[in-house]
Amino acid sequence: MEFGPRALGSRSILASPISPAMQQRLNEVKDRKDFRPVAPVVLEEEAGNWFKNASYSSFMLFIYDVKPEKADQIPARAPH
Repeated sequence: MEFGPRALGSRSILASPISPAMQQRLNEVKDRKDFRPVAPVVLEEEAGNWFKNASYSSFMLFIYDVKPEKADQIPARAPH
């Protein structure tokens, strides 16, 4: 169940971040502009290993930058 101000109402799409083309594919499927971000999912206890200054955010209200040493492991991330 999803709830909160950013809930998608069961419209979430799960996709692998391994393919560099996935960001573009998601934007095509959802008919979105290229600048729109996607929200990666990691275990709460692993967030600090992947994102700079990560903290708990129950409703996806905050954006955290990927740590530079992890960026190559997420080819589908949006370019900065």
